[in-house]
Formats: sequence, C-alpha cells, structure tokens
Amino acid sequence: MVNGRRLVAALAIVAGALLVVAAARPFRHAARTPHVTTSPSEVVGPRRARPPESRGVAAPAVRTVALGQVIGTLTIPRLHESETFRQGVDASVLQYGPGHYPMTHLPGEAGTVAIAGHRTTHTHPFLHLNDLRANDRIFITAYGRRFVYRVYAMKIVRPTDVWVLMLRSHVPRLVLTACHPPHLATFRIVVFARQIGPVAGTPLGRR
Repeated sequence: MVNGRRLVAALAIVAGALLVVAAARPFRHAARTPHVTTSPSEVVGPRRARPPESRGVAAPAVRTVALGQVIGTLTIPRLHESETFRQGVDASVLQYGPGHYPMTHLPGEAGTVAIAGHRTTHTHPFLHLNDLRANDRIFITAYGRRFVYRVYAMKIVRPTDVWVLMLRSHVPRLVLTACHPPHLATFRIVVFARQIGPVAGTPLGRR
C-alpha cells in the first residue's frame, strides 16, 4: 500500500513537470548556449529574480480559457502597440498576435500573468521590446476591467529558463517574453512589471 502511494505521488510530480514544459514551448525551441549574460544596457531594474526552488511556484490559474480564445488587449504606450492577446503560445495562436501562457495566472488573479509575442514574424508586436524602460506603464484590458503595470526589470535568459514565468509574487506581476536577438531564437528577452493601483483592476469607464 505504501509503495502504491509513492508510485502515485511520483507519477503526479512527473505529470506536473511535463505540463509546465509543454506549456512553455516558446522557451524550448531555441539552440542551447553555454553562457548567458544580461547586458547592462538592457537591465532596467534590480536583479532580484530567483529560480522557483528558492521562492516557490505560483498556483495555477483558476479561470478556464479555451486555447485560441481572446482574453483581452495588451497596450504598451512606449512601443505604440495595442494588440489583442489570446490563450496559448503555440504557433497557431501567436500568428495572430501575443499569446498568454496557459499555466500562468490571468489578469485579476494574484500571481504572474505571462504573455509571449513575436519580434520579426506575423504581427511582430514585441519587435522593440528592448526599448522599454524602468517605470514605463503597460495596460491590460480584460473581463471588463483595466489593469495597470509598471516595468521594473528586463533580463536576457536561456530558452530553458522557464522559472521566469513561475515566480511567486505578493503583488500581481506581468511578464512579457520574446526571442532575442531579433531574427534569431538564441535567447529570450523578458520584461517584468508589477501591477499598480487596485488589485482587482479599474472598471472600464472609470479611468
């Protein structure tokens, strides 16, 4: 009986790990690299992010959204971008614009909202993602509310560093990811932003 319970527990752990890897495909298709550094010119905030082993993994999102379903609108004033984003990060979804990582939280939930986008193909919404600066604001409109985020950091990471999507945070967080540099998929550029204002977001019409 004890061995049976251990087997079930082990299978559950393996299944969970496979789910995370499958959902983070944009972080896996690039070539491996032996060394990664974060360019000083691209760091716009403190380097406080740590792997999930030391800070814990965020709980899965509560709301269920079908793959390809529109979630809301992502607006980045500095980049003059306003794009509809959908559920999923597969090629079939990203060809229409940014996509939400299904294993991360949704706007309005306590945790990390992670969104991926192309830099050089299809609508290339994140082409100039590296132009963002500390304290730049990013807006998400979803579920009848408007959520405001403030940029605090930018990092260049390996394609396998999926921990950037899963960091636990006491403040709702937004993470934007894209391939780096443009035209290549050697690394990933990651922008971190914290939600500011009411945690539940501002009802539309009360901006």
